[in-house]
Amino acid sequence: MTEGQNAASGYGVNKMFHPTLLAPDLVETAAFFRRVFGQESSSSLAKFPTIESTFGMFTTIRDVLIDTISPIRIKELMNVEFFSKEGIPHLSHTGWYVDQDRIADLFYRLKDMGIRCVGPDSKVRDKPPVQGGDPAPFTLNGQINYVTSKLDTGVTYQFVPTSFGRSDNPNKGSHLAIDERMDRGWTLPPEDPADPLGIVRCSHHTFLTREPARALKFMVDVLGGTIIHEGRDELRATSSTYVALSDATFEYAVPDPGSDAERDLDSYPVQAEEPGFSHDTYHALTWTVADLDKAAAHLESAGVRIRARSGKALITEPSTSMGIPWGFASVHIPGDPRFA
Repeated sequence: MTEGQNAASGYGVNKMFHPTLLAPDLVETAAFFRRVFGQESSSSLAKFPTIESTFGMFTTIRDVLIDTISPIRIKELMNVEFFSKEGIPHLSHTGWYVDQDRIADLFYRLKDMGIRCVGPDSKVRDKPPVQGGDPAPFTLNGQINYVTSKLDTGVTYQFVPTSFGRSDNPNKGSHLAIDERMDRGWTLPPEDPADPLGIVRCSHHTFLTREPARALKFMVDVLGGTIIHEGRDELRATSSTYVALSDATFEYAVPDPGSDAERDLDSYPVQAEEPGFSHDTYHALTWTVADLDKAAAHLESAGVRIRARSGKALITEPSTSMGIPWGFASVHIPGDPRFA
């Protein structure tokens, strides 16, 4: 698969949007990304142009754009509630860019497969997005997009038009930072020899679940992803299925009883209106690195402890790494088409 090739072309899903990290202190989080990953962050809103003044920021690490939102600041500045574990950083959700002329088709596909889409008021919408307002499920600067109900997909996933991320987008509105990966002609740049971690690219995104069939229905049957590998993730103590979709790989991992992964899945808050609901949890990102020993040495020098390590991979202690057990590996997932 070439860079940006669409594994779900039937419904126009063509690139992963961004992981969203909920973290109370953006200044602390920006300092972490600078110290550990060697990357600067920037405010995502023109109205609040500095990290100190904003509630959201973007950080690009190789082929991934990370969106960090402070639930505390967004409540103060915008009176918007983000349901999170107070004071504890954690990954929240992600999504995909969709071709503008297929975003309505995908809405109907989701609906036909029993997956509801909701708006910011958490109310289910029955019609596909319409440019300019209701009955649109969601709006970003006048561009219509929608999110799935986590009751149907385990965790929320978001779909936005491809035009949203481009620098030539006339409707970018209040957003300062634009996703450079969406500009025409963008390719993954050469590896940076000065990168202290030696990151090649993101290997995969890990979601914890007790209902893998639900996740695979969504990722494979609905979105058109491909199962590329099944097996044990011994470092995370999970039984995992890996799905390639668009430009990324996703691990849906069933945690072993008593494992750190199970504790993370069980600790994520469930709202009162969801009794008996078995949620999924966006757990971690794993990066492919050129030299695992070099990456480990840098992490430790930056104050990040290593929770577990094998000869080919390691994961970090989340209490020292912004609530995320980041993974680093010198090998890629078998069958990953990006490495073919």
